[in-house]
Amino acid sequence: MTRFPRAVAGLALVLGCSAPSDLTVKAVHQYMECIECVAGEQDRVVALAPESVLLLGDFLLHGPPVGAVKLRRDYLRELQRKQYPPAAGVVDSLRPPFRRALENYDAKYRLRAIDALALIKSPAAVVALCDASLATHRSDVDLALHRAITQIGAVC
Repeated sequence: MTRFPRAVAGLALVLGCSAPSDLTVKAVHQYMECIECVAGEQDRVVALAPESVLLLGDFLLHGPPVGAVKLRRDYLRELQRKQYPPAAGVVDSLRPPFRRALENYDAKYRLRAIDALALIKSPAAVVALCDASLATHRSDVDLALHRAITQIGAVC
């Protein structure tokens, strides 16, 4: 389906825990991609901890799966082509509004991972949040991350 099952399976081996089940992978993917998230997607992911923590931590550190980003980028390029037909010889890069939409897609994954990890509050969830706090993210993601760490009373 995406890059994360293999990457997370390797991380699970290093940490000495089992890789997430297909059910967990599917639930986390549904949570990350839901539009209004009114069908209990977040609750399902939280209930699937500790398996879901590995996936959530991966999304927090790395953003959406590479394949999902490529699909989103291709979709945005097609929308852009319809609105702004490319001139001959012009490189087909995303214009600012479309680039922002792709950045927002990345931020959505990271923000949802923060929310779920803060609800889980397990030691592994706290480690995932603290590890992510060492990296630089978009300002709204950094703010949400630091608020979540403070809210659960974690010390990184």
